[in-house]
Amino acid sequence: MQWSDIPRNPEARILRQFGGLCVLFFGGLALYGAFAKGNVTGPAIFGAIAAAAGIAALVQPMALKWVFVGWMILAFPIGFVVSKIILGAVFLLVFTPVALVFRLIGRDALGLKRKPAGAATYWQPKSQPADPRRYLKQY
Repeated sequence: MQWSDIPRNPEARILRQFGGLCVLFFGGLALYGAFAKGNVTGPAIFGAIAAAAGIAALVQPMALKWVFVGWMILAFPIGFVVSKIILGAVFLLVFTPVALVFRLIGRDALGLKRKPAGAATYWQPKSQPADPRRYLKQY
């Protein structure tokens, strides 16, 4: 995703979905704070935010436009950094050890090793399938 992909003029449907998600998220925080923690102030604030987002999403979704755009602008750098960290971690913790193990055991899955000097060709013979009807059922 790029900066240009952030919707700066979202449709009413997207804003209603955003309002519904705000109701679920902030309402969940309010319920958790009220029942699990026993607080009153925090859950009341989260409940008010959930109610305001829900009413705005139902009555006038365009009222949530700048909240939505601001949220997307704030979330973009977080998503950018986290995705780079996750991709880097997967590469370093999964692919690199597997490649090192393959190199240590001498596996050459792509056939990239050089052939001996006396070899006439790099061709590797493959056996033909016994039944030609197999081509009709490829998957």
